[in-house]
Amino acid sequence: MASVDFTSWVVPDLKLTLGGVTYEVAPPDVERAKMILALTVREELRLGLSKGDLPEQLKTIIENAVSDRQLGEITLGPDAYERMVTDRVAVTTIERMAYYAMLFWARGQERADAIASALWAPKDDIDSGDDSGE
Repeated sequence: MASVDFTSWVVPDLKLTLGGVTYEVAPPDVERAKMILALTVREELRLGLSKGDLPEQLKTIIENAVSDRQLGEITLGPDAYERMVTDRVAVTTIERMAYYAMLFWARGQERADAIASALWAPKDDIDSGDDSGE
């Protein structure tokens, strides 16, 4: 019987660092992946990154997924999410990390980084009232 060590081919954990602490987020299992993909499609439609209507099947997945859970429980997994809560990470920060993880698992790091930067990067004040030309 053939045996193959698959260890070097598995998807690695997502490592999110905050204030010197690293939170390791395991890749989603099949059930969490379904929820993450459905939530991502909904967000892409909401942000105008995709056009169309959310399919009924995805609506049902979302309704069942979020009925009694926080986004972080789904996208970060229960262990990383609970550790953040225990560490008293600010709720807005947890929500952003959860949103980022959702995008990361569904669309990859490049897309997650681009959307996160567009949403949360500090914006230059376009009209500062300063006419110095700088």
